[in-house]
Amino acid sequence: MPRLAAEFYFELNNVVVSPEIPGLSVRFHRGRFDCEMWSPTAADKLPTNGEFDKLLVSVGLQMGTLPVIRVTLRFDSDLSAATSEANEAKAKEEGLAALELAFKEASAALSEFIWWTRIRKGQVWLNAHPDSFRLFQPGRLLDEDLDQALPVELSRPGPLPTVPAKGAIDREFFETISGLLGDGRPDLPPAESLYADAQQLASEEPPDLKKAVLIAAIACEAKVKETLRKCPRAELLPMVDLFLNHPRDFTVAALCLFTDVMMVVMGRSLKKENAGLSKRIGKLFEHRNAIAHSKNQAPSDNELRDAVEAAKLALEWLDQVQRSATPPAP
Repeated sequence: MPRLAAEFYFELNNVVVSPEIPGLSVRFHRGRFDCEMWSPTAADKLPTNGEFDKLLVSVGLQMGTLPVIRVTLRFDSDLSAATSEANEAKAKEEGLAALELAFKEASAALSEFIWWTRIRKGQVWLNAHPDSFRLFQPGRLLDEDLDQALPVELSRPGPLPTVPAKGAIDREFFETISGLLGDGRPDLPPAESLYADAQQLASEEPPDLKKAVLIAAIACEAKVKETLRKCPRAELLPMVDLFLNHPRDFTVAALCLFTDVMMVVMGRSLKKENAGLSKRIGKLFEHRNAIAHSKNQAPSDNELRDAVEAAKLALEWLDQVQRSATPPAP
């Protein structure tokens, strides 16, 4: 069976390396792919235009950063360079599908490489989202047995993410954004900012649903506590502050903040108003605990995705509770 190699050169930003890294390679196995990650040097002749050599010498080695890295994924396939000569149309269709699959795996591996660099080496300024690194040149598919390229290439990281119509920047948003950018502007809302991070993680390819659930749960806890602090009854504010500022002195499940505690403080209860959503938020915190405590019975991807989606609805409900609350008299 022919042995193919999908080859991708990725451009990176601000990955700091020591001088001995250029020229080194590492090998690992991911599913059907035998993978290699290689850091080129200024002396290597690469199948790119002259921009690469200039970039590597003037930016990479002198400043100690790694601007480009090659990820190669080798795998067995029925395709070959000989097949492409006999049936070019079939080779292009099947070759492009194989190249796109390999690109997803290469992007996932590089994303994890960046995450480990953030965690183990403290380079926390790096962005591990797949959209933060781009192909420096089109990815290509090589027949290593015949030392020949197949007639396919991948020149883009993929289509733009699917955005519902209501998610597009519209006239109303654009014309009112000045109030959020100028003097007297409000702080970015922490809960909603966290939830945006959770949505990003859930929408990546491949998605990081466990991390998305952890962050979505934190966002919900932050928002429900913010809501409780807007208590309209002045006589309850000291109790609310005591309760929220000394959590170790009180044993209350996170879901109770949306139900029993919310009823006492705000006269509202998620369970009474939307029992289905209340149950889903309970599952969100259950999944959060299962992930945090590494329990054997891990939730399924569908369960995790539903929990992230439920968090958005819970944040919207809390917004509505806040808007309906009458501020306490001074």
